[in-house]
Amino acid sequence: MGFFISNLGLLILRVGLGSMMIVHGAQKLKIIASGRAGQWLDPIGIGSIPSLYLATFAEFFCSVLLIFGLFPRVSAVILAITMFVAGFIFLKGASWNERELSVLFFVGFLSLIFLGGGDFSVSSVLFKNNSFLLKL
Repeated sequence: MGFFISNLGLLILRVGLGSMMIVHGAQKLKIIASGRAGQWLDPIGIGSIPSLYLATFAEFFCSVLLIFGLFPRVSAVILAITMFVAGFIFLKGASWNERELSVLFFVGFLSLIFLGGGDFSVSSVLFKNNSFLLKL
């Protein structure tokens, strides 16, 4: 019973975090499609367009991978880094209320890095016989 409950919990965490984050990525896709990518901010000094593309890749595409459980740890690392940048660099001087969501996402993704995606994931099915790939 505990095995099933633990894996169900990981599924809920993956799908919940990924579903909430994908909305933010979709908003960034709309900015790219509208041609306003150059107006994006540059929180880490690599340029506004690369910053927007990296955030979009993480928030949209890595969220899709996370929801399905395909390379969940890799996806969670990329998403955790993105949320770290958002919460601790981009919003550095902001109030806690403004930073709270980014930090909450960061903690959730950090948990998935350590716990993995669980057995109810695409990676678990595809890479059952390859323990190295399953751990990604």
